[in-house]
Parts: sequence; C-alpha cells; structure tokens
Amino acid sequence: MRNFKTLASALAGSLLLASCTTQAPVVAPEIAVAPAPVPKPVKVKPVKPKVAGINGKWVPTNESNRKIYYNRFRNGKFVSKSPDGKSTLAAGTYKTLPNGDIQMNWYSAARNSNSTAMCKQLSKREMQCTSNGSVFNLRRA
Repeated sequence: MRNFKTLASALAGSLLLASCTTQAPVVAPEIAVAPAPVPKPVKVKPVKPKVAGINGKWVPTNESNRKIYYNRFRNGKFVSKSPDGKSTLAAGTYKTLPNGDIQMNWYSAARNSNSTAMCKQLSKREMQCTSNGSVFNLRRA
C-alpha cells in the first residue's frame, strides 16, 4: 500500500507539473501597410503647329490672279509658282497659330523682298489672307 501511495503521489505530482507548464504566447504576424506605388512620370510631347490641314495646291479665287500664280503648301513650307509650274515666284514657311490663324512668311523673287500674311480658313477649301493691307482669297485646287 505504501508503494501505491508513493506511486499515486508521484503520478499526481507529474500531472500537477504537466498542468503548470505554459506555452509561449501565439504571436500573430505583423501587418504592414504597403507603400504607395510611385507614379510613373508622364511624358508630354510638345505641341507642334498644325500644318497638314492646308497641305496641297491652292489657287487665287480672283480669276486674273490665277493667271499669275498658284501656291503649293507642304508641312510648314510653301512655294508660289507660275501657272505652268516652271517658275518659282516666292518661297517661304507657314504655321497654324493656336487660334487657328495661319501665319505665312516668304521671300518674293519678283519683288526681291520678304513679305508676310495672316490667313483665316473660311472653310476646308477656302482661306482669306491679309498682307500689307491687301486682302486675297485662296481656294484649294
């Protein structure tokens, strides 16, 4: 019986010790806020003047002037030619301004001087230009 008491007390002590052991606290994973994505730089292309809208051959609306010249516009440059196309009367550049007006600059071989004009497109087929106080209209050929 004594052995039984000793065995019972040893067993009770073991159970008591087993119930006293503790586990380490469960550590939850830390949650961190992801950094905001870095915005990609936006490449802004410089605005080029619109010139393709008047590309092509344009003739004066005035019948008598058609016997003198026509204009050929091409990507910011133009030439004035004789009606047969053999002689260059003037050559220059043009650009479309933000307000839609067309600014032309040229050298006139006939006058041996530089000239300018400001034009407004009245439609896709006609524009009105002013140069040194005189007004002339051109029509797409």
